[in-house]
Amino acid sequence: MRKRVGLFILVSLVYSLVWMSLALPYRPFPSDDDYFRSFIDQPGIFNSVLMVVRSHHPVLLASLKLTKLAWFLFSNDLSSALLLQAVISNSVLLFLICLMVWALTKNVFVLCAAAILYGTSAWPAAYYFFYSYAPFSAMLLCLGLYFILKAYIEPSQAARRLMWAGIVCGLAFWASPSAGVMIAAYFLILLYLFRCHSRVPLFGIPLRGKSGNPDKLDCPVKPDNDKVDQFVERLPEFSNIVRIYLKSLLLVILPFSFLSLPALKDHILENCRQYAGADVQVLKTPFFSFFRVLGEYNGWLLAGFLLMLVLYGIAVVLKRGPAPLQPEERCARALVIGVFLHSLLVDILPSTKLARTNFAVFPLFIIAAVSLFWFLFLKLSGRLKYCLAGLGIILLIPLLYTNLELCRQLIQSRQSLPAYLTAQPKDRPLYILEEDSHAEAIISWLEGFHIQRIKKADLERIVSAQTKGGIILGPSGPGSGQSILANCCLDDFLIEDVRMRLEKMNRVVLPYYAYFPPFLLEEETCEGLYFSGNIVDYRHDSKNITFFYW
Repeated sequence: MRKRVGLFILVSLVYSLVWMSLALPYRPFPSDDDYFRSFIDQPGIFNSVLMVVRSHHPVLLASLKLTKLAWFLFSNDLSSALLLQAVISNSVLLFLICLMVWALTKNVFVLCAAAILYGTSAWPAAYYFFYSYAPFSAMLLCLGLYFILKAYIEPSQAARRLMWAGIVCGLAFWASPSAGVMIAAYFLILLYLFRCHSRVPLFGIPLRGKSGNPDKLDCPVKPDNDKVDQFVERLPEFSNIVRIYLKSLLLVILPFSFLSLPALKDHILENCRQYAGADVQVLKTPFFSFFRVLGEYNGWLLAGFLLMLVLYGIAVVLKRGPAPLQPEERCARALVIGVFLHSLLVDILPSTKLARTNFAVFPLFIIAAVSLFWFLFLKLSGRLKYCLAGLGIILLIPLLYTNLELCRQLIQSRQSLPAYLTAQPKDRPLYILEEDSHAEAIISWLEGFHIQRIKKADLERIVSAQTKGGIILGPSGPGSGQSILANCCLDDFLIEDVRMRLEKMNRVVLPYYAYFPPFLLEEETCEGLYFSGNIVDYRHDSKNITFFYW
């Protein structure tokens, strides 16, 4: 086992190094970046501690401080400390996915498929260019899930593992305002797994069923009229299992509550008020937002999961018999239930259904998808096994291509313009029009470059007076104000009065992130407008950056 764990660590380390090289340097995003950067740059220990305990996510802020201290051993680039936390979180997530898939399947090929699907996915990669609590919170929640599954599969140390599950989930609660949804889903998963026979030795005392076997996988087969008696008999064991998890969960949640609970309450109420007042009706009804977001990132992955779910259901119906359900397969079913539970809970709550709100279930989804494939494979025989394996390989090709292509576009949308300007002659002055609706965001994004603001009326004079120069022009024309900036509420930027002068210059069109779907899914109004088809295609030249030079 140690060799496998070492291999999983190596895979996670390679993943982190690859993405650090691709995403550095981190450039500010027009969202909450200023808030988080100002926090980690807060002078004085007392001020930092005060800000942490009075926030609605104290664990997240504390982790950011630690990340900054680690990053500043190598660099004093404040923004890139945000990137480091996201990379570490996603690397640990990849490690945990490998651990759980191996615990459920013990199959190398299924393990590789899970690692590849998550490692190449653009959804976790989006948070390397847009800082969010999502990866860190998902890491803690995934660790809690690992302890729950291990408690059920290997009951010898279950009491301790359930205790750790509660502690980790408690930390996740104070790392993300949306973590409570997944914690509630985990509680229901816990009830599903242990509802029949606890299999859990409490405080070192093995619990035994009537057979005397603590490792009995399922309840003994009894007549239907004995089910109530069976439940009553095992109720004390079951209640102790629940009590261990809830006690450790509350042990972490309550100490923070004295100072952080008012801030959390205010944050949630404000979020609900914003959601209730939104004009975009597409966000107001349950529509399994997780699957909508997942479909935007990789429709092939969603289609493959639904196909495996249908085929697995058919196989279960056809193979139904007296054989007891193995704990690994029951865990796989629990994960599928967890995916749908979280999606439903998010959708029925009066709060936003953003990509980062749904991200916590994505690692769960990957594990559930590959586990379904494996247990479906085990239920088949003969040529059907080969057919399923071939189908899996066929599906994997478009899955990987879609993942890698979106990752490429993601990197280009955030890195192409800075890289291009870096390659420009140092003596070429850079300008941007004050009337450009995106001017403020572009200047902030391109920190480190000296960009001068000029008015439209001064353009002719500057071009005539200088032998060399360059103008950065943001999106223009109808719909140019509907972007991730300012909640899709910027004024459109019209350039008819300077178009003739600009058309005489050399130009290059470069990708721009403001209309890129992964970022639109991180803001309430933009997400609604995007799903309703009211935001222009990000690939149109007029909605990207145009660099004019002479």
